[in-house]
Amino acid sequence: MFDTLMSDYNRYWVHYGYDQSHPLVKAYHIAIKQGAWAVTDYRFRRWMLTTPRWFQLVMWLPKTFWQLFIATLTGIEIETSAVIGKGLFVPHFTGIFVNADCVIGENCTILQGVTLGIGGDSDGRSPQVGNNVYIGAGAKVIGGIKVGDNASIGGNSLVVSSVPENFVAFGVPARAMPKVIPSVPKTEEVTS
Repeated sequence: MFDTLMSDYNRYWVHYGYDQSHPLVKAYHIAIKQGAWAVTDYRFRRWMLTTPRWFQLVMWLPKTFWQLFIATLTGIEIETSAVIGKGLFVPHFTGIFVNADCVIGENCTILQGVTLGIGGDSDGRSPQVGNNVYIGAGAKVIGGIKVGDNASIGGNSLVVSSVPENFVAFGVPARAMPKVIPSVPKTEEVTS
């Protein structure tokens, strides 16, 4: 659990430029980021699933109240049974919901207002999100679809069909297009 949590925190430190700072400065900046609170709470609840059954029963009520407190405070609700890889980065809080059956890969970024949930015609299935995926503010990823590795989802998009690897999806409903990597023109050397 702690290795995964440190991977999550490292994303915050690198993003905000504190990766080379003193450990107390790093701890302070994690303490003031509400997204980090929600991720820490999720990792702790996932760890609780690995403890002995009697401990889970004893801690059920405090864990439930703590989850409600964090969800109310941050506006981020990540269900305990969701499977999330290392390096989850939530830079902004409020209005984030991750359904219980969701699978999210490593090094993903989720902005505010994102919903990862089931759709009306998806037989109760949730999305599967690949590694290194960026999900923009207000995006809704609905149903049993797959979002490929290195994909990006634009803000306020409604994604109801699968997005291939290295694609960008945007719009309502979202259309997927390949990422365009700008090519740098070669400069000619001037000889005199």
